[in-house]
Amino acid sequence: MRKVLSATLKTKKIILLCGLLLAACTKHSDSPVQPPDEPKTFADSSALVSSNWIFVQDSLSNVNNFVFSDGSYPLPGVLVGLPGDYWNFNSNDSVFIKEQSEVFPVCTYQFLPNNQLHIYADPPLQNASITTLNSESFVFVWNQTSTNGGIYWRRVTLRKE
Repeated sequence: MRKVLSATLKTKKIILLCGLLLAACTKHSDSPVQPPDEPKTFADSSALVSSNWIFVQDSLSNVNNFVFSDGSYPLPGVLVGLPGDYWNFNSNDSVFIKEQSEVFPVCTYQFLPNNQLHIYADPPLQNASITTLNSESFVFVWNQTSTNGGIYWRRVTLRKE
């Protein structure tokens, strides 16, 4: 009887272990950290971007307590644009931002190879990946990890006026 009980417990442990391994290896689509879309080629990003864009949404997640280099902690959440909110990219590489009726200090921006966008902000951010850029939509995503292993993910969605 003891051998049967021992064999049954071993079988249950093996099944449980296999189930945990399978669950750990399964990709969940509801994960807040998502890789950017495949890189796209844009003929003239500056010409497409240089104008006023309506601010649609700013989504931010902070997994495992991401902290910026200055020690600040980004609060997760989703901001939805209000009437009059904008991201205005000028041809002189400056961007004027108004989200949720709050006007932010003027920043400068730069396009980099491989569909990357750098916005010089405080606290500093790594390069954003441009996932959509056409005459109607502009979407870019930041995804970076802090020294403590925390993950910052942010997506800004804009549309043309």
